[in-house]
Amino acid sequence: DVYYWLGGTPRAGDSGIIYNRRNKANGLGDGGQVLMHMGYNGWQGDARKVGMRTLAHDHPARAEHWLNDKGGDWWIAEPVYVHPEAKVVDFVFSNGDGKYDNAGGKDYHSPVGDEDGEVLEVDQVVQREAVLEAQHGAHDEAAAVRA
Repeated sequence: DVYYWLGGTPRAGDSGIIYNRRNKANGLGDGGQVLMHMGYNGWQGDARKVGMRTLAHDHPARAEHWLNDKGGDWWIAEPVYVHPEAKVVDFVFSNGDGKYDNAGGKDYHSPVGDEDGEVLEVDQVVQREAVLEAQHGAHDEAAAVRA
């Protein structure tokens, strides 16, 4: 109920369209702008900023995804280019004034598909180890043995 990709899973090397509900719990509240900040595969490369606009009340996506039934202030970003090497799209939303909707500090992560829409294999263990190492420093094998 936070975001939807039009046409399903975004594809590597292609452009996608994403919808975001601005005023959900812990969201950006009402008023102002919405920006999508995105990267891929654990925020590799330079993060990009994509402007979003209000989703028209008669937009077909509202019926397709039952957005009117979910309530809220829906916004759209189109097109959103997905890097050709992406297996995961990493993203957060902001109001441009320092307030972020980042899934409670975890950021949003969406799997990426190939040209047939099949989700690409992601090594979650390696990805999680990289995050932990970035947060807590190199793995101390002696401490691991003692534990």
